[in-house]
Amino acid sequence: MLGAFAVGVLLAEVIVRTIAAADRLETRIYEQASSSRDIEFGMSTAIHFDEQLLVRLRPGLQIHRVGSKLEPGKFFQFSTDAAGYRISSGCESNRGGGGGGFFGRGVSPPPGAVGAGGGGAAGGVGQMLALGDSCTFGFGVADDESWPAQLNRLLIADPGLDLCCTNAAVPGYTSYQGLEALRRTLERESPAFVVASFAFNDMNPLLGVSDRRLSEELAVPSWVRHLDASGLVRYLRVLRIGMKVRGLTERIEDQSAPRVPLEEYAGNFRAMAALCREHGAALIPVIWPMRGQDAPESLEPGERQLLERYETYQAAARHAARELGLPLIDLAPDFQGPSETDPFVDLIHASAYGNGIVAERVIDAIRRQQSEATAADGVDTLAEAS
Repeated sequence: MLGAFAVGVLLAEVIVRTIAAADRLETRIYEQASSSRDIEFGMSTAIHFDEQLLVRLRPGLQIHRVGSKLEPGKFFQFSTDAAGYRISSGCESNRGGGGGGFFGRGVSPPPGAVGAGGGGAAGGVGQMLALGDSCTFGFGVADDESWPAQLNRLLIADPGLDLCCTNAAVPGYTSYQGLEALRRTLERESPAFVVASFAFNDMNPLLGVSDRRLSEELAVPSWVRHLDASGLVRYLRVLRIGMKVRGLTERIEDQSAPRVPLEEYAGNFRAMAALCREHGAALIPVIWPMRGQDAPESLEPGERQLLERYETYQAAARHAARELGLPLIDLAPDFQGPSETDPFVDLIHASAYGNGIVAERVIDAIRRQQSEATAADGVDTLAEAS
């Protein structure tokens, strides 16, 4: 009996140590491979590797601290729930099952629009999903200052919109990762609305290889991804990823290629729209602004070059949205012109005030969708009566 207990304790110790070793190895590989290592610290200990998504946020983070090397002494903190989503305060009382999202009673997208078919999970429960990168995540602001969190407070205050938003954004994500995350999410959840914003990371290089190719290089059978509970398996998976990444960097001389080429970027939005349509959700793309976009002459030469590339991706998203008839939210005009309060905390990320602007624009879009749905229902009723 005592011997069995000792063996159990020993096994538990081995599992704990291998999980900790896997965490340390992940951190080291991320810092070596990520282009963000020169501007931020703290994110490397907030991620898990994923062969399909490349990275995902660790679940259950409590007040995780992140800072910028460009602005020493400045930090922000965030927490994640059991599913690895950033906490979006305001709708915890409506918390449902599935993937740890926030739920309400649901709002249907208008008939005929992308996503028509009545989103929502069984029993009429609806969900709103915010997909994106560090801008949607709320890099630089507190949990309750991100636009999904501010949107939740607006939704709670509106009796006509009993709906809550899950902040499913991940810093560093591209439209490729967003598409794959959406695919995975729709396997277990049925959102009524999906708000998606990507571009900045898509146009930037990482290892000189596209996210799609990197994901293909790292591919493993789907059942392997469910073995994270085994510390040894996780360590071996992380070790394999590190070796693959090292091999890629040694083979590729030109490391300036974007993570998502422009044509693929537009194609990713089309694929998101098709997925949403198939699952009865309405896709709402968001064009995210950049500081100085209304006055490029005020930018440094390197920033102007960055803006020029960024605007080509913005234009591609606008074109795809028009082509598909999607209810686009273009934030560029809202962040332009003089303002007593700065809507940005840096070149691309919004301040708490800027995130509030985004929340207002998103809820306006949802209200228009609901109004169109109500009008369409009225027309259908009249047609049936006649």
